[in-house]
Amino acid sequence: MKNKTKGSLAVISFFLAATLPAGGGQEPQCVQVPSVQLTDNTSPDTDPQIHNGQVAWSRLVDGDREIFFWDGGSVIQITDNSFDDFDPRLHDGRLTWIGIGAGPPCQHP
Repeated sequence: MKNKTKGSLAVISFFLAATLPAGGGQEPQCVQVPSVQLTDNTSPDTDPQIHNGQVAWSRLVDGDREIFFWDGGSVIQITDNSFDDFDPRLHDGRLTWIGIGAGPPCQHP
């Protein structure tokens, strides 16, 4: 994992909002849960995806984009290569993304 650069320009955070029925024919009520800050760096964090409490996104690192993942407790850098990895997708614990650049194709179990 590459060293984290401190700063405050790029931040990924998320919050959960739920609409709850008020009952008795009243308007629904909106309930917000406090946000969770996942990043604190000077690089652009983009393409966030949230599924079942997990978050994935891409970040510009050393001239190309890499994939990062938050499992609900810690941030993990998934890719570390010399080409662009972006557009992550999460579903039922599986993570996919697009990688464009030179090099042999990768196969992961």
